[in-house]
Order: sequence, then C-alpha cells, then structure tokens
Amino acid sequence: MIRALRRTRFPTVLKNFNANSNARYCWKARLMISEWCDYQSTSGEYHKRYSRESDSKGSKNSHNRNNNFYTFTGASMGVSIFAAVMDMFGIKKIQLDDDPLKDKIKQARVSRKLKQYENAIGILHESLIEASNRKDDPDSAVTYVLDELANTYYEKGDIEEADKNFREVLKRLVQLHGKKDSDPEFIGISLKLADLFAQKGEFDNADIGFRHCITKQMHVMEDHLQKFHVNKGAWTQEINIIEAHGRVYTDPIALFGMCLELYAHFLLQHGGEKRLKEAEEYMDEVLKISSHIYGTSSYHMINVLNNFGAASILKN
Repeated sequence: MIRALRRTRFPTVLKNFNANSNARYCWKARLMISEWCDYQSTSGEYHKRYSRESDSKGSKNSHNRNNNFYTFTGASMGVSIFAAVMDMFGIKKIQLDDDPLKDKIKQARVSRKLKQYENAIGILHESLIEASNRKDDPDSAVTYVLDELANTYYEKGDIEEADKNFREVLKRLVQLHGKKDSDPEFIGISLKLADLFAQKGEFDNADIGFRHCITKQMHVMEDHLQKFHVNKGAWTQEINIIEAHGRVYTDPIALFGMCLELYAHFLLQHGGEKRLKEAEEYMDEVLKISSHIYGTSSYHMINVLNNFGAASILKN
C-alpha cells in the first residue's frame, strides 16, 4: 500500500484552482502530503503498532481516531470523515455539569441518533429558551444549542431549516465569538452549507463552497505543519509525532482530509466524466492523510476506500 501511495507523488490535485496567490499554497500542500508519505515509509512499523494498541488497549490517543474521522450518516453523504461540527471542530462545549440544560441536550442527541428527529427538535427548541435565560454566558449556550438544532435538521434532510440555522450559527460565530472564516468550526459548517447547495441543485455554488474550504484550510495547514518541522536543509520531524502531540497535531490535518474527501465525493456525484480524474486525485491525497494519521491497515483507511468505491459503483 505504501508503495502504491508513494507512486502518486505530486499529483495535480488542485490544478483547477486559480493560478495566482493560491499556486504557492497548492504546491506546498502537495509537498507536505508527499513528505508525510515518505515519513510513513520509514515509520510504518510504528503506525502498525500504534493502530493495534489503540484498538486493543484504548491508548491515550485512541480518541484521535474516534473524533477526527467520523462515519457520517446524514442526509446525503456516506463519507468517512464528515463529522458533526460540534463534535469535532465546532463550538466549545459549554459546561453542563449540574446544569438544567444537560439532560435536555442529552435527550436531543439520543433522539437524533435514533432518527427521532421531531422529538429532538422539540427538545432543542425548549432548550433554546432555557439557554437564552442563562446568567452564565447565554450567548455561547444559545449558539451551542442552535448548532445542535442545525445538525438535527441536516440529518433529517430538512434543507431549508438546516440552511437557516447553520447561517445563524455562522453569524453568531463571527459577531459574538470572534471567529474567522479560516477557523475550524467555520470550515466545518461551510462544508455542510456547500453540501446543502448541492442538495438544492445549486452545483456552481456548492463547488465554490467546497473550494473555498480547501483553500482556507491549505493556508492553515502551511502554518500548522511548520510548527512541527525543523528546517535542517530539508524538513525533518520528530519520531512518533502523533503519539507525542495527539489531536493538537492531527486535527487540522484531519480537517483538510475532510475537505478533500467531501469535494471528491461531490465531483464524483455531480462533476460528470470530465471531472472524475480530478476526484480520484483528491482521493489519493485523502488516502495519504488517512495513512499518516491512522496507518495503512486501519479501519479508517478501509472505510475511505470502501465509501468511494461504493459511491463509484452506484454512480455507474
């Protein structure tokens, strides 16, 4: 598998992006991914061991695998690394211990997982009233509940309500919480809005949305990876970097992988034959990222391959 991945060095994965200021970041992103692949070839035994230990012992970094690459079962995508924004990169969870909102939000989550969406929505609307009346940071509480509500509508397939609530969350993130469009919670919601455009048949807007997320996260990736590499004539990085830094290191990389995978699935579904090759090139990069974080024989690697293969078969 490693040899197969290494043969895909420096693909033209972002060839259709604007060739101006983005070109430098596109090339560096491809270079970074290829370097991860090289690192994999010299530390594959570590990744095999890490994957086994995480699976069998629940190691201290096992939460990385559970929180970075989710299996999403929402309205339209069966994509392996699409997560609810509040669960992975979203709004910081409010402290709910000994809080009257605690049970209601738990009940809403359980109802959503059981696909009892109307029940979950009713509970969350009640929770919004309680959140707005909180004495301790009501703005964060309301934003958190709105994010829950938006995700519930999204999984239900209620496009209009999901769109409305996600946009309200984005507005609050900017106006009340000081977030920027390059912050992970903003990117996570933007990916879902892009998917909603696709569901509504607005494919040009969906394409713009996905590309925006990829471009923003590439800029983040450049700054992020420089923190973990030392320039000694060539980039080097410490051994067992994932074990040493956990989610601090893997979260931005996983989010970049999420952007690429979702866009690849979008191109597969709506880009036609002329963009199939482009979708495959994106998936090559997703495989490298999955291998880097989880190892080549991990569940997530299999899941990525299975989902794209199944989507390709269904498309044909």
